[in-house]
Amino acid sequence: TRNYKQAQQNLKDGYDFMMEWMSDFSQKFPHDEKNKELSKEELTAKLKILEQEEVEVKELRDQINSSIQNAKSVLKITEEE
Repeated sequence: TRNYKQAQQNLKDGYDFMMEWMSDFSQKFPHDEKNKELSKEELTAKLKILEQEEVEVKELRDQINSSIQNAKSVLKITEEE
């Protein structure tokens, strides 16, 4: 059905968004730099980036949770039919 396909696409979109966000975050905050000493200016710049990342990851969370809830609803409707 159309609802099932849309729910499946929404889940895929959420997954793709998550993978894109993780890749982007890894580029901004490479694992091998975790113990690197930062100047005050560098630290301030990183903090600003983290604040932007917080907004984006909350959008990601909301999209994924919404997609999961929608998929559960579609599956419940499908089971009842």
